[in-house]
Amino acid sequence: MLLATKRRANRFFALTAKRLSGRLRRVTHTILSYVDFRKFSPKKRAHLVVNVIIGIAIVFCLQFLEQTRWGESTLDKFFDLFVRWESQRAAQYQSDVQKAPVLFVDIDHKTYQQWGEPPVTPRDKLAEILGLLHDAQAKVIVLDILLEGNDCPPGSDRELLSVLERIEADKRNATKVILPQRLGFQRTPKRNLFDALFDHGLLAGGSGDTALYRAVPSLSTTSSDNVVRYWNLFEEFKDSDGRQKILWGYPIVTVLLAIEGNLNGLEPFQKKLVGRAGGYTGHSELVRLRNGKTIKLPYDKAHLYLQRLRFLLVPEKPSPGDLPDGKTHTGGNLFQIAIKYGELEYYKEYFKDKIVIVGNSSPDAGDIHRTPVGDMAGMYILGNSIYTILAKEQPAPPPGWVSGIIEIVVIVSAAYLFLYFTSLLAQIIASALILIVFGGLSYWYFLNTGVFLNFVFAVVGMSFHETLKDVEEILEHKGRIAYDRKK
Repeated sequence: MLLATKRRANRFFALTAKRLSGRLRRVTHTILSYVDFRKFSPKKRAHLVVNVIIGIAIVFCLQFLEQTRWGESTLDKFFDLFVRWESQRAAQYQSDVQKAPVLFVDIDHKTYQQWGEPPVTPRDKLAEILGLLHDAQAKVIVLDILLEGNDCPPGSDRELLSVLERIEADKRNATKVILPQRLGFQRTPKRNLFDALFDHGLLAGGSGDTALYRAVPSLSTTSSDNVVRYWNLFEEFKDSDGRQKILWGYPIVTVLLAIEGNLNGLEPFQKKLVGRAGGYTGHSELVRLRNGKTIKLPYDKAHLYLQRLRFLLVPEKPSPGDLPDGKTHTGGNLFQIAIKYGELEYYKEYFKDKIVIVGNSSPDAGDIHRTPVGDMAGMYILGNSIYTILAKEQPAPPPGWVSGIIEIVVIVSAAYLFLYFTSLLAQIIASALILIVFGGLSYWYFLNTGVFLNFVFAVVGMSFHETLKDVEEILEHKGRIAYDRKK
């Protein structure tokens, strides 16, 4: 009985598989009959060739528009979507204070109010913070608070300078401190409290025998919407003797000091930057670090891909009453690694060998900026720029051969669709297929490699293809509309 039942089940499954196989072959044959251009009439074949040529022309033209404001804005819309998805995904997992490479010391809004909302962050408080982090043997302290002008009372300035001098003099402790150096309107260095500690101008720090480094704390926004999307690699200026100089940005200085302990790896690139005379625009150099990390450094100050931020560190949503009415932050994953001023002693043991960013997140301090994932304090944007280089792959364009394959698939697919459907319907179907197929593949590939498979202009090109298709139809019918006459 059991054997007979088993035989009937086997026959049923075998018959079902045979039927499904037969149907699959018929469907495949039908699809192939639609795409087999050898069976087309001469007119239909010529129509297909015209569609392919139109597609090639559109893609060719759009490649030149990528570097324009319109091209950048179009790319931003799709890139922002990926960045938001990745950020929301990352925010679901809380960072571990023991394993996280980057920690924050946050002078939050409540602390800022308790200090009386001073226009200058109290230097004695900064001295206390830096001294504690140095004693805790933090690897790199990133100070995201300007030190221009003087504090009141002046004794606070002296306290901060004394701590910096102590850090510089302590050769047994490998703690590095990055201090903010801005450039003025005429591209000259602005005066700072710590200028007296640097007796030979802007310190390059290449020898690795110093604990204090200057870097530019700026980030880049897109001019069309003022949204922060890029980290800055360097700024150029001329010294008092008229010689061209390079001032490196916070992210690259932080990463090299954390891994290498010095900036020696930037010296060859710096020599090329100073002597390039515009000849390297669009190119990049590779810097290989001793931990195996490879960083691509572009000659362009705001590369559309390589310097784009991945927002994987998202500030927590503050508790009620922490912020003024109507001002909110997005929720995030920094519950353990964003440490408030009052919690410093409790977390002291966790600062060892970490990158620690010190900044002010209060909206009243004027350092809140728009980003693709919502408003964010500058210290957290800076943390994301460092983390983008340190822990993830830099966003990058795909290799030329990959782009070529994508464009060929899109062009041929669109050519067939515009052959069988009206221009509007073909555009809708083609755009949907590209968004679903290439969008899903591109997002998965971006998460794992940082490479953005650029299908953006293929979608945009559908609208141009529709326009040209309409022109072709007008020329074919010579502007006439065929209709049936009623007798």
